[in-house]
Amino acid sequence: MDVLLPRGKFTYYAFTSGGEYSTTQMKEVGIGGRPTMDPPFPKDLGAFRTEPIIWLGYITLADALSKANDTNLPSVPSNPSDPAWNTSFVPHIFACENYESNYTVRINYTGAAQTTTVTNVTYLRPVINTTYTPHLDANDGTADNVTATPIDNYILPTSVPQYRRTAAYHSLGFMLRDQINGTVGIGDDRDLVNPIANTKAIQTSRLLDFGNNYFPYPDIQRRIQKFYEDIILSVLGHPQFASVVWAAKPGEQSGVTFNVPDANQQQPLTDQQRAYLYPCTKFRMALVYKFNASLLWIVYSISIALAVMGVVVGALALRENGGVVRDTKFSSIVAATRGGGLGRVRWTDSSDGDTVPEEVKGWRMGYGVVDAGAGDGRLDVGDGMEGGRTVYGFGFEGDVRQLKRTPSLVQLTTLGK
Repeated sequence: MDVLLPRGKFTYYAFTSGGEYSTTQMKEVGIGGRPTMDPPFPKDLGAFRTEPIIWLGYITLADALSKANDTNLPSVPSNPSDPAWNTSFVPHIFACENYESNYTVRINYTGAAQTTTVTNVTYLRPVINTTYTPHLDANDGTADNVTATPIDNYILPTSVPQYRRTAAYHSLGFMLRDQINGTVGIGDDRDLVNPIANTKAIQTSRLLDFGNNYFPYPDIQRRIQKFYEDIILSVLGHPQFASVVWAAKPGEQSGVTFNVPDANQQQPLTDQQRAYLYPCTKFRMALVYKFNASLLWIVYSISIALAVMGVVVGALALRENGGVVRDTKFSSIVAATRGGGLGRVRWTDSSDGDTVPEEVKGWRMGYGVVDAGAGDGRLDVGDGMEGGRTVYGFGFEGDVRQLKRTPSLVQLTTLGK
């Protein structure tokens, strides 16, 4: 307990490797870990001697600080210089032992997602019923110096069914122990705001409160139990590990029973076959589109009408342009709006067909009214009062009359005052 706050520097301390199975069973081994020595081998070679116990120490805030809803309570001290440091943290310690257990679980597998609800747990026996003796070498001819008592309860490789069963339990327990082993604490500066973590437990938000300086949750013991259950039950989420049984006879696996109901069977079912029948409801999620015919016709009719109008307007514009199709380049715009005077100019030199004469280059060109028709010459846009048309385009100086803003009657009146 001295390693935990407030005396020590750890808020979370998990030791989970005491008596762990050694991956090095002999000092001299060959491929696959096979001993290079000749038989007979040591009696306890490869034996499961004990299942490591999880020892976990953690701290919680004192009752006065854990009630976060009361805004009048004092804040958590950030370093030992605070007088409330020694009374703000409460250390705890507990141990977990790996047991063979009988679980009753409701499994729901919907939409490729598995959810589980544990309804009952009955603890049967320890995975390995021995007691680990630390700091005592075995000296039994192997490289595994773990010692546990009684030795008669070691699980030896010669007991194949029991050894395989124990190896499965041990492997699942190792996954949990490897995940939660390690420490979370404060550095030499004794600053609680910046904790130092040396554990994989920070990879999950199940055990440590990330929003509270990575303090362990007060119910971390229950959370570790739930975490281990999720690890075990998640294995059943893989199709290769799913155990398929008859719904009418849950204790009997399917695929190994003879004389069971067959969908292609022509003869009537026997009484034995009827015993396997079970009411089954099968469904699946599907994406279905529902079309409204009247709404579709309205939308399509409007789209078709607009398309036809566009074609008609384009055809009329093309007809008015003499059947000439133009793009939207600047040169095309100039060609379409050029005045008649531009056609009377010699644009190429006789000596070089690609060169514009020098005298033409000096002429001034502008944009404005190039043909006022029969109108009175007023610079208003649109049809003239007498049917003439004001035409705008590009032309040379003298052939183009450019617009100038004319003051309105209100402006003239104002200026007259």
